[in-house]
Amino acid sequence: MVKNYPFVGSHYFSENFKPQDLSLTYQHIQATQTPHFYNEVEFIFIVGGKGEIAINGQLFAIKEGDLIHLLPYHVHQLILADNQSVECFRIRFSIGLLLLSSVNEDNYLSALTHMDYTVPIISLNARKQRKLRFFCDEVIYEKNQNNKHFETLHISLTSYISYLFQTIKMNPYHKTEPANGWRSLEYLQLYHQDELTVERVAHALALTTEEVRTSLNQLTGMNFIQLLNQVRIRNATALLQFPDLTVQKIASICGYSSNANFYKQFKKVHGLTPTQYRQSLKVNKQMIGFNDSWDVIIYILENCCTQLDLESVMRHTNFSSDKINKLLQDKLNMGFKELLNRFRVQVARMLVQNDDFNLSELALKVGFSDVNTLIRNYKKYLDTTPHQDKKKSK
Repeated sequence: MVKNYPFVGSHYFSENFKPQDLSLTYQHIQATQTPHFYNEVEFIFIVGGKGEIAINGQLFAIKEGDLIHLLPYHVHQLILADNQSVECFRIRFSIGLLLLSSVNEDNYLSALTHMDYTVPIISLNARKQRKLRFFCDEVIYEKNQNNKHFETLHISLTSYISYLFQTIKMNPYHKTEPANGWRSLEYLQLYHQDELTVERVAHALALTTEEVRTSLNQLTGMNFIQLLNQVRIRNATALLQFPDLTVQKIASICGYSSNANFYKQFKKVHGLTPTQYRQSLKVNKQMIGFNDSWDVIIYILENCCTQLDLESVMRHTNFSSDKINKLLQDKLNMGFKELLNRFRVQVARMLVQNDDFNLSELALKVGFSDVNTLIRNYKKYLDTTPHQDKKKSK
């Protein structure tokens, strides 16, 4: 859904993502864009060209290899000169994917309150650019093929992006004080779980209440209460995927003192009550067990290139082999061995297309016991051989 407000400074976009949904598109942009912000988290991976991006009033030069991380309160605009263009992948998903590591209220609140008022932009070297582009190409290809298991690629892609931001230093820049509207929008995002009023925001930012109201309306076309509910419902939607949190607890975490008001505001956005929405997540297998299926999947992904076996996963999780396979079947409709081999093939394909390995070395590097096992699984999951795949990528 797109809401256009011709009288305001930016447009607001939302696709009402489920907590674990992911959207990835390739774009060739040849003209300056309108300022806008999303209800979802967005990463922009620049794969060609150069230009500038304005984020909350701060201007940044961008070039090939830059990876930009944008949160829902970042009003941004790509700015291009007459002779400039930018090629990029835009990766968008709900804030729910960012909360998968937040297994309780304290961790969740800590994750929010430690969001800095900075804009993360990192520059990738050539090798990391190739890897990230490979993941992006794979997600687009598998979705176009209607592969029912492509969700595992979401895990690979988001995990790799998370790894990049954990290990690469952000680009330095001189930060200027943002305008009142952006400051107020950021404050709503960071402190929405408190009993917020216009008066409290104004006091915290040393503004008048009229300045807060006017600047937010000019920036977004929405009033203070509309924006506060938007932020709260966005975060509540993300938290509903966690079964250990009751609906009443989620309402409290997100700043609602009245369950009736929470239900009312939630239904305005989704057309369902929070309980009905959670049930739809269960039906579509979008619920996350904090220490169950997600822990198993991530452990397998992180260790897929080692000589990983089911016993190792059992020791790490303290689960039985039957429980591990049931968790994976319920979540991904596949067992341990199939998921392990799929992850290994994904890594092998990335190396085949971007590096020169002989197949025996490659098989061992990604965790297979021999080259025949590599080729058999490669053909099973990709319907091609490593040699054929290498030729196609050239």
